[in-house]
Amino acid sequence: MRRQHSRMFVALVWAAFWLILPERSWAASGQEGQSDLALVLAVDASGSIDARDFTLQLNGIASAFRHSEVLDAIQSGPAGAIDVALLLWGGEIDETVSSGWFRISTEGEAEQFAAHITTASRRAYFGTTAVGNAIMAALVLLREIAERADRHCIDVSGDGKETAVLRRRHVAVSPAYARFTAESLNVTINALAIENEEADLGQWYRLNIVTNDGFVMTVNRADAFGKAIQSKLLREIRPLRLTRPLIPQRPSMRLLLASDAQTP
Repeated sequence: MRRQHSRMFVALVWAAFWLILPERSWAASGQEGQSDLALVLAVDASGSIDARDFTLQLNGIASAFRHSEVLDAIQSGPAGAIDVALLLWGGEIDETVSSGWFRISTEGEAEQFAAHITTASRRAYFGTTAVGNAIMAALVLLREIAERADRHCIDVSGDGKETAVLRRRHVAVSPAYARFTAESLNVTINALAIENEEADLGQWYRLNIVTNDGFVMTVNRADAFGKAIQSKLLREIRPLRLTRPLIPQRPSMRLLLASDAQTP
């Protein structure tokens, strides 16, 4: 009975987030073919991130995708392509900003995504830090192209712990439940902790955000973000397949939701 209730709750949460996520974009919807990885770059745009640190994060991501080593990693996979989307997050789920999906398989496509990243802007300085909401919004994005990517990954970066759930003044999914949902859908969550204000943020991400097959990287200042995100992307695009634990095959996003909806 508890398992049935859990599945029903997953389906209800999915439905709610699917309906209220703003500005769903289909930038890559017209492109056919499989990709090796669907990656959501979930970047902290909450009130704890000032304008300088926000720009450093975006410029670091853009610089990484312009680096030849990252492009070589993308082209080295079986499909020679990945799908990537930027998600800016803060507090309320309806305040998230998404770039939509970009297919990257060539230098020109990598440059197109990098150029888009450098011009991205957030709507406002979101007051709270809702990491759980960010993960759920990222999962909704992944659902758009789940069937064509071999692997699914959420790359969370930020400089603070969850505050939305603690304050109870906003609609928020707890980080623990968001991670549970991701693991149920066979989605990997990795994290990059900017420990310029909270020295134990990396440990908090490890305990509350990262999935069993994920990893955490840390930097102690925002201006070190660029080099770290490049290393992180290389590790995500070219995973150490031989060291990954063998786990039972979990149902896909589409199949899991369909079975949940039919649960009596």
